[in-house]
Amino acid sequence: MFWTILVLLVSTLTCIAAQFTPSPELLDVLKAEGHYGIFADLLQTTGYIDILNATSRFTVFAPSDEVFNRLPAGTLDSLKADANKLKSVIGYHVVLNTASTFFNSNAQDRLLNSATNQSIRINYYSLTHTQTAEGINITRKNIRVLNGVLHEIDGVLSPPLGNLTQIGSVRNDISTFLSLIQNAGLSVSLLFTADHSTTIFAPNDDAFKNVSKSVMDYLNGHPTDLAEVLRYHVVSQYSLYSIGMANSMSVLTADLHSENLIIFKDDSGNLSVNQAKILAKDISSVNGVIHIIDTVLIPPRVAIAIQDQGVVVGLSSLFVKRDWIKLKIHFIILFIFLTILKMAWRKLSLIFSFIALSTAQFTQAPQLVDVLKAEGHFTIFTDLLQTTGYLSQLNSSSQFTVFAPSDEVFNRLPAGALDSLKADANKLKEVIGYHVVLNSAYSFSPSSTQDRILTTAINQPVRINSYSLSHISTVEGVNITRRNVRALHGILHEIDGIMSPPLGNIVQIGSNRSDISTFESLITKAGLTSFFTTDHSTTIFVPNDSAFQKLSKETLDYLANHTSALADVLRYHVISQYSLYSIAMAHSASVPTADNRNLMIFKDASGNLYVNQAKILEKDISSVNGVVHIIDTVLIPPQVAVAIQDQGIVVG
Repeated sequence: MFWTILVLLVSTLTCIAAQFTPSPELLDVLKAEGHYGIFADLLQTTGYIDILNATSRFTVFAPSDEVFNRLPAGTLDSLKADANKLKSVIGYHVVLNTASTFFNSNAQDRLLNSATNQSIRINYYSLTHTQTAEGINITRKNIRVLNGVLHEIDGVLSPPLGNLTQIGSVRNDISTFLSLIQNAGLSVSLLFTADHSTTIFAPNDDAFKNVSKSVMDYLNGHPTDLAEVLRYHVVSQYSLYSIGMANSMSVLTADLHSENLIIFKDDSGNLSVNQAKILAKDISSVNGVIHIIDTVLIPPRVAIAIQDQGVVVGLSSLFVKRDWIKLKIHFIILFIFLTILKMAWRKLSLIFSFIALSTAQFTQAPQLVDVLKAEGHFTIFTDLLQTTGYLSQLNSSSQFTVFAPSDEVFNRLPAGALDSLKADANKLKEVIGYHVVLNSAYSFSPSSTQDRILTTAINQPVRINSYSLSHISTVEGVNITRRNVRALHGILHEIDGIMSPPLGNIVQIGSNRSDISTFESLITKAGLTSFFTTDHSTTIFVPNDSAFQKLSKETLDYLANHTSALADVLRYHVISQYSLYSIAMAHSASVPTADNRNLMIFKDASGNLYVNQAKILEKDISSVNGVVHIIDTVLIPPQVAVAIQDQGIVVG
């Protein structure tokens, strides 16, 4: 009891004493700290020490001696020799009439007005646990001095030269980007100059030189898509300096479809946005920050629109020289065809619809076998329907849906595969039965939803998807090349492949494979078996065992001992309520993960697919609850990667 009273008494006296004990003066604090000698001298030389002593409140950002000693040889002497320049630089580290203390909850992009009447931008990046002034790390915060606050910073602040346009006028490497912004109109120009908090990834002139002429011609001829491309380079209402960037973090762009960009950081600290390397970083502007990149970023919707015009769009086909004469001829022919089709389609569709409605009452649809024979390229499938007895079942069914591979599809099978299938009656009946849906006539419409499940004749689910971005419909990831062919009592859809029934959910599929056992065991350890098996529409990117072997032992130990972090890692490999087959993967398309992050799909010139930086080794493994893709790298969500690094562990 005595000691408790004594402690309370001492605490109270200390608090009372603090109210009457003045904080030391700024110069005394700088000298007492022992490593602000250069900055203290410069404050005195420029007269700011007297100004600060006379002001009622102030904030000072103080670079240490070590920071000044890191400057290139002669820089400090040159600065001291120019009195006006020195006063401007030191004045930019001083805020008068405001004593600002910083805490981790401070909002983004807080602006302070410096003694030179220029704004200093303050940011706190929760992901990387850093507070910055104009992108420079604040290494020590809230040091009390008489009438003010001192913050130690790890660099020398430089006032921004203006907005993007003004900065571009003193650079010689982003003129193309600036001219396109001007050509895109006032609304786009204002986005780049009026918003006080933006991050701009500005492609340099060389980046635009690497874009094919056909793509540039398309963009210049389609102002709306050009504006989308430009907005795709902007993160609005958020200034992201490089110190706040973490590997695999996603940022929301200003484009009208709210697409995401993904930041990547390699082992050497080099930064990229999507697959564009950041060449020059942290160029402060009066309305945010600019990073110069080496590649033009094309949002997926625009890339597909360009592709629809006959220009093949991929990772490198946008950026390589081609046989222009041949390409122009193809482009002109396709353009004429599409123009005619566009003009005729609406009238023709109305006419056909009217005819169909008028005659459907009086014209009976032909039998399925007659439809298949009339088409002339379903001979093999027709024979297999008869052999397995499904043709008789279809004729007696009140409704049906058939997914019919063409003869060309069967002829693509490896030599002997079809003969082997025919020799196994049970297997043949299973495979053909998986292409037949009884008692349901499914037709596609513009409003067709994702992940429609139909039950086949062998009582296995078959998954229907319509992907608006890539303009395709699929069944179990196989392209449906012709839709809604009418037959008596049913619907026929032509498909560009042969479907195989799924082997089960991800856990069951893993039990039949020898290369994903680590992922399977971690699902069990994290208690996520139900999560991975109950959602009927998922996309799972599964790292193989070799991928886990690339992680450091310390990283694996950390995950084994931190179940919540392990669960975040596993969920980061999942797209829930959406089955994404490879045929619908568009370059630079972002997809939301089950842990509320984003992954990005990339496609190279050879058609190889990647998710973030992981190569997809094996794609389109159908499961009863979605689709599985095997990848060569473990995906670590940024918040988990930072938590691991905070423990001094190299992720691997």
